[in-house]
Amino acid sequence: MEPIPPPVAIFHAASRKKCFEQGLVLQALGIPFEVHQAPAGFSIMVRPEHVAAAYEELQRYQEENTGWPPKYEPPPIVSRGVAAAVAYSAILIIMYPIGRYGAFGTNFWTAGKMHAGGVVNGEWWRTVTSLTLHGDVSHLAGNIVFGSAFAVLTAHTLGAGLTWFCIALSGGIGNLVNAHIQSPGHTAIGASTAVFGALGILAAYEWMRRHALNYPPMRRLAPLLGGALLLGFLGTSGDNTDVMAHVTGLLAGVVIGVIAGKTRLPQHLGGTDQIVLGALALAAVVASWSAALVFA
Repeated sequence: MEPIPPPVAIFHAASRKKCFEQGLVLQALGIPFEVHQAPAGFSIMVRPEHVAAAYEELQRYQEENTGWPPKYEPPPIVSRGVAAAVAYSAILIIMYPIGRYGAFGTNFWTAGKMHAGGVVNGEWWRTVTSLTLHGDVSHLAGNIVFGSAFAVLTAHTLGAGLTWFCIALSGGIGNLVNAHIQSPGHTAIGASTAVFGALGILAAYEWMRRHALNYPPMRRLAPLLGGALLLGFLGTSGDNTDVMAHVTGLLAGVVIGVIAGKTRLPQHLGGTDQIVLGALALAAVVASWSAALVFA
């Protein structure tokens, strides 16, 4: 009787667990195997008649799973966004005393505050001018700090110009929607609507980016959940807080962020495009105040 040939080692690993993980591939195909301890770890052993098929299946498995699991790397930084955030802060700081005490014989407060009835009746500029007015230093400081933080983070992936264009748009749309929801006598001031718009843009764009990269479900939803938590934590406290304006600003930002992510707009913009969009955001503020002062 001829001796039975010994099993052949076809895979080596430092741990028994790794061998059994590879062995599952063979087991699924009905190829019998054993895991034996070797001098440098452990080996998968198969009968000689199964060596060719086992080698082929393990090689195919390794080729199919090369680069898996994927590395969750942050997106490249398009812009630092610090200079634009400084400009935003400077505008709010300059407008603070002007709004409270007036200038050039004009009551900027009356001319620029958000007035729901006025907006509904065509005073569109109030949706933007009201973003630059603040009632006290703590209100101003909060919107500077959180607005700058959200904008800088958003600029990393969208670019500074597109970021501020979208923030101005979300603030204006949020106030417009809020004006149609509230009673005609409702008034409001502050950049909070745009600040939460920035949060919505950041959360929605990151959600779209993670969806495109096939992140696991919870990692995809994390930005949206984070945005909702921050809205609840930051946007609902205070006696005079206009919660609805925060909600409408956030939702406007989410819609804008989804559109930017769906169209992959940041990838299609160059440096000049970013500058133009940033200038348009500033121009929207100037044009709105010009209209306010003309019709005041």
